[in-house]
Amino acid sequence: MSSAADALDSPIGGDEIQKILELVIIAFKAGGAGLVFFKTLQGVLKKHPGEAILVKDPASGKTKGTITKDTSDADAEKIFGE
Repeated sequence: MSSAADALDSPIGGDEIQKILELVIIAFKAGGAGLVFFKTLQGVLKKHPGEAILVKDPASGKTKGTITKDTSDADAEKIFGE
């Protein structure tokens, strides 16, 4: 029988990622939470330094920028700015 901790060891699937991104889009539209979210992303990326996150406009699909562990606050403001 598997334990509840087994779910923590499994990789995140595409369906889960899509649900997370939908929640993120709602949060951004509701209150401009982009910069707060950016700080959280940077914390995750510091644990995975070779990774990057591509930020796109949900309406147009155009790329707004790329977030890495080294992205500055000023660059994040440009990416997440309205």
